[in-house]
Amino acid sequence: MNLEKYRRLVVKKLLGLICGILVTVLLAGCRNPQSVLKLEGRGSKWTYAAAYAPTWQAALNACHVGEVQVTTQNRSNGLIQAMTTLRAESWGEFVAVWVRPVTPQSTEVEVVSRPAGPSGLINYSWEQPIHRSIAAELNLPGPPESAAPALNSPRNSH
Repeated sequence: MNLEKYRRLVVKKLLGLICGILVTVLLAGCRNPQSVLKLEGRGSKWTYAAAYAPTWQAALNACHVGEVQVTTQNRSNGLIQAMTTLRAESWGEFVAVWVRPVTPQSTEVEVVSRPAGPSGLINYSWEQPIHRSIAAELNLPGPPESAAPALNSPRNSH
């Protein structure tokens, strides 16, 4: 075998190996919109001094801010699912919001936000912005800045 054929063979095998590793990493890190539903109880929670109906509407409106797009909403079971799409700095995020009545005049909201793909790019959490938006619409105090994870927090890389 001459040197040129040997080089081509090595390059082909190397490219195949690199592609195989890349596909494995991408598939191992990919999530689906349903994956955040399994995280119920592990998101950032805040109880708002407001009835269920206005809190539900505020949560739904909060999920329409920025690049977030609501994919599913079910008021009777208090679940909103949303997502952001692939961007230059992110694979996108999957978001789930649970709205639960506590008393006739207080409602708990739990928000979970996780990257749609493997960690490594900027992992943005929508938990805090959604809570801030709900609080602003209800004209109530929201959770403190430290109550929800920020950019690239270890909690966001799950």
